[in-house]
Amino acid sequence: MKFIIALLVLVLVGISCTRASPQPSVFIWNEGFDLKIGVADLPSDNKASVKLSIPLVYYQDSTTQSSTYNYATKILTFYGLHYADAKPILYVVDCNTWTIVSKTGVPVEKFQYLGLASTNTSSNGLFTTVSDGNFVYPSFIDNENTINIMDAASGSYRGSVYDPNLESYFVAFRNTTGLFMRVYHVSNVFITEFEMEFTNNISPVNDYPLNMFYNPSNRAVMAQVSMKDDNKNTFFSLAYFDWENQSFDVTRMVAVHNGQLVTSFVPVTQSKAYSFASVRSDYYQIYSFDTVLNQFMSYGPFYTPVSSAF
Repeated sequence: MKFIIALLVLVLVGISCTRASPQPSVFIWNEGFDLKIGVADLPSDNKASVKLSIPLVYYQDSTTQSSTYNYATKILTFYGLHYADAKPILYVVDCNTWTIVSKTGVPVEKFQYLGLASTNTSSNGLFTTVSDGNFVYPSFIDNENTINIMDAASGSYRGSVYDPNLESYFVAFRNTTGLFMRVYHVSNVFITEFEMEFTNNISPVNDYPLNMFYNPSNRAVMAQVSMKDDNKNTFFSLAYFDWENQSFDVTRMVAVHNGQLVTSFVPVTQSKAYSFASVRSDYYQIYSFDTVLNQFMSYGPFYTPVSSAF
């Protein structure tokens, strides 16, 4: 009997050790004339602690989705713009040591650089989307940090995400005929294009960037959907991408009335979604949602002006 009990204890200890340990969430924000990178433990912390500061550089509007984090290697990649000339620089930061691994200038011309997405593998494959305002150019970034255009589509950028389950990069864009999605395999090959719809939305959907993100707990692609209520107030709901019906299924996970939902994400070791909202220029809120039950949990102040979170 003692042997059996001891064996059960060892098995239980082994199981507990194999469970994913919590990781601090990584944040990017602008503060003064510096770009800040820091961490916070969610849901307990209500602000991020600075780990790295990059002077005279700023992060673009959050709707550009111009950053990505590789959970496997803890490598953060983002586009930073210099205050002096607004020239974009591709930064690679090692979040194990909080050091800049590399910074690479990218061609300026008339382009905007958007939609960074990591494959979350040891090789740290990267996708991005380039836009000139009239066309979007889904691209991949090679080991030399060179941007290689894969394709071109007429329209304006509305969001992107990498789905590791399907090993595919999704790019949403809108043109005069509707909202579309293009999908590319990790091997940089075009797979398909289709028109997108919204289902189960309780109010009309605004034409607004979707800030797409991946939920590792249920292996689903999600998005922030902007809507307008009967009083013309803007609010946001989280939605799931429905591959079979080629639509975004809008949930009742609702956040922000008369504010701006900045970014949303699901930490790799949790099933909660966290959304950050700018209610005023000096006041941010954090919303938490249960993505198992698909319901609102709580909200409160967050004392860091978040631009991106992972």
